[in-house]
Parts: sequence; C-alpha cells; structure tokens
Amino acid sequence: MIERANATIKELIQKSLEINEKFDWVQNLDKLIENINNSNYRIIGYTPNETQSAFKNDDNVVLESARDE
Repeated sequence: MIERANATIKELIQKSLEINEKFDWVQNLDKLIENINNSNYRIIGYTPNETQSAFKNDDNVVLESARDE
C-alpha cells in the first residue's frame, strides 16, 4: 500500500517537472497529496477523503455501496 502511494506521488512530481522544470515539489508536496486525496478512485468510486469521512461517521450507505461494486 505504501509503495503504491509513493509511486503515485513520484508520478505526480515527474509530470509536474515535465510541465515546469522549475517546479518546487518540496514546496508543493501538500498540494500534490491533497490532489491525490480528492481524486476519485476507479475501484471504489470515491475519493480517499470521502471514504475516510464515511468510516469516521460510520456512514453505512456509502460503505455498503462501495462494497457492492
């Protein structure tokens, strides 16, 4: 799981550097991670932030629909 997260972050940094060679990834790391956490995941159909919020709130409607797919 951690290796996949690291690979995703690395990929975003590389793409950002391709667009702008002067991109300061250290300065923008929080924004990159926020982008990841607010992007829909194809498999579950929700963002990581939505999924985490559903678990915190024990939102069975969201959790059940994620299991059905």
